[in-house]
Amino acid sequence: MKEVFDKYFEKLNEVYDTEFKTKPSVPFMEDIDSKLIVSQPDEEDYVEWQPVEFKKELDWKVLEDEIGFELSNELKEYYSTYLFCDLKGYIDKMYFNFYPIYNDNIFGYVRQHFADGQWIFENSQIFLIGDACVQDNDAYFIYYDNKNKNLFLYFSEDDQNNRIDLGTLSQVISDMKASI
Repeated sequence: MKEVFDKYFEKLNEVYDTEFKTKPSVPFMEDIDSKLIVSQPDEEDYVEWQPVEFKKELDWKVLEDEIGFELSNELKEYYSTYLFCDLKGYIDKMYFNFYPIYNDNIFGYVRQHFADGQWIFENSQIFLIGDACVQDNDAYFIYYDNKNKNLFLYFSEDDQNNRIDLGTLSQVISDMKASI
């Protein structure tokens, strides 16, 4: 997963450098780990940031015992390889916005994403990890199915089966064209 993130963040840096001659930027928030921030807030309170490799060892067994199942290696690596403020981009006519992981409260993110996944997919191993837009419909969400180890988009605003299977998490991030 580290190589996938490295490739994506390189693409993201290129997009920002080409467009603004800056590093990627986000609105400043107090709970962003200060190691990610590489500039002072500008006049609109945006800061430039860069990903930071997450180096702490985590006892995943404690969390897995709490939620009742073992997490896939891919999901563990997604949560614990880098801290980042933005992970968004395009594949064809689909826009992906993965929720940031910008401080070391990794288990807090996992718990929240798991709880959010249960709103639609009760008694499952599904995590809500972002939102998406498909052909101008911005009501899709990005879910990771830990049991099947795949990523999918789901739109639940009507009775239609609006599910788009995408493949592995690492493949989607690798294929994404980085976006501002």
